[in-house]
Amino acid sequence: MTTAVLSNTSLKGEVSGAFLLGLLASLHHVPPPAHGDMPFGDDDIDPMAWYPYAALIRTLEQMASTLPSQNILFFAGINFLRIWYEQGPGKEMIHSGLDWLHANDQSGGYNSVVRGGSPEEIGWCLLQSIDIDQGIAIYDNVAPLPADYVRGVFYGGCILFNDMEYVDVDVSETPFTPNPLLRRLTVTVRFRLKSPQLDTQLVSIIGRLQPGEPITLANDEVASLAWRFKGLQLKDQYLAAYQDDVHRVLASALRELQQTAGELKAAKERLEAASAAGIVGIWEWDVQADQLVWDKVTSRLYGLTVEAFSGNYDAWLHAVHMDDRVRVQTELEIAVRNDTAFSSEFRVVCPNQAVRYIKAVGTVTPASQSAGKRILGVNYDVTEQKRIEHELDQLAFYDRLTGLPNRRLLEDRLERLLAYAQRRQETIGVIFLDLDRFKPINDQYGHAVGDWLLQGVATRMQASVRASDTVARIGGDEFIVLLPDAGTPDEATAVAEKIRLNVETPFLRPDGQSLEVSASLGLALYPHHAHAARDLLHFADDAMYRAKKAGRNSVATATARIG
Repeated sequence: MTTAVLSNTSLKGEVSGAFLLGLLASLHHVPPPAHGDMPFGDDDIDPMAWYPYAALIRTLEQMASTLPSQNILFFAGINFLRIWYEQGPGKEMIHSGLDWLHANDQSGGYNSVVRGGSPEEIGWCLLQSIDIDQGIAIYDNVAPLPADYVRGVFYGGCILFNDMEYVDVDVSETPFTPNPLLRRLTVTVRFRLKSPQLDTQLVSIIGRLQPGEPITLANDEVASLAWRFKGLQLKDQYLAAYQDDVHRVLASALRELQQTAGELKAAKERLEAASAAGIVGIWEWDVQADQLVWDKVTSRLYGLTVEAFSGNYDAWLHAVHMDDRVRVQTELEIAVRNDTAFSSEFRVVCPNQAVRYIKAVGTVTPASQSAGKRILGVNYDVTEQKRIEHELDQLAFYDRLTGLPNRRLLEDRLERLLAYAQRRQETIGVIFLDLDRFKPINDQYGHAVGDWLLQGVATRMQASVRASDTVARIGGDEFIVLLPDAGTPDEATAVAEKIRLNVETPFLRPDGQSLEVSASLGLALYPHHAHAARDLLHFADDAMYRAKKAGRNSVATATARIG
């Protein structure tokens, strides 16, 4: 998208927060850039508020720089319309594909989406003509939205309902001279409506049809099936193009990830080299005499003086952390027995109970006529390296605020659980939790109190489930719980209800202040509702939104099912 100079004359008017949220959600929550001094992400948007029109322009500029494909933009438009219908005002406004085609009969602007400013400043969408018998509707659409996104929005509205046998959308674009931020689009929708009576007849005929059985259809029935086939072909072409582009994007991301992994490996090697160069101690073990000799540096690593150390192998082994002793002893014995190099990482417990990580490597000198086997090696402290590795793991796989697994680790665990559950024929539960009215608390008391509350919610959720269950925070005030071996649907629902009740209990701050928050939870189960990880997460998310619509502070179970 071409970036235009923002000015007061071209940006009068406001855009609905609900529209901005739907726009971001259709793009999988792509974060737009900062708006002034305010961080402007979907967590900051109030769906009931109105925002400067510049917020819409900047969000769209971010879309243009983020989305690499016209096909992906097209499907984002389809997704927006679904979100608008399922989670926005769509259900009250349209009830059929024909309703959608007539939604802009007399629009002077974006209806309830944009307000204020003149049409030249905010745009409009107006139905110019429609012929139902010929199956064509033409719109004059002036908006800042990319053409492929608009095409997806119109197509998405027509396929929401099962009342069209065929639909396709074409968009042509011309400059809009009065305002370079806007685009003038001519949107042409070609469609063919279903006949409800004919549809019922065809469904009945197809339902009774058996392989090898002859079939006789009237001309209108043949025409209906032909148009449906043509419509399905078109959908398949669109989907294939979208999937090809997604695969290309994923392949590119994978190449970047592999490059990053190589850079991390090189950085790790440099870190190890730096550790070795900084603190290295020499040790030597006479296997036959069972005498272990080390220098002052090695003694310092173990927190002992040279005089305090007896030089006995058993005394050294006793300094190794009890959980590492058997493994280290085995690795050392294999090296001695096979005359191979010895390399091991282990923890040592110093006399002051401090724990250090030690890397020990050594070379075995085979026995000769004059001497028995010996090992000459070095020790160095890798405690700081381990700390950095732990922090990197925390950054990559854990939420910084709560310490819970993040989305990346959650999805990895879910994939592993599904593979395990398929072999064991077990049930997996996925609970999607979203806090109710968390934003007012954040706004009234500040982010510090909001963070404290999120940490408290995380603690209570963990206390509500088994040690084998996973509680993850995936962003904002959204959490997901994985329940391996979840049992029956009633048992999984009982867990979700337990979580809801624990979250509902007031939170008492150290200053005596009491905060109350509730949660809406959605539950999806494998294999009852879906077999794939992404579908389970999607159905649990949808169920959570149904719980919110039902009045919040409740648990809803998914209704969708994949065979």
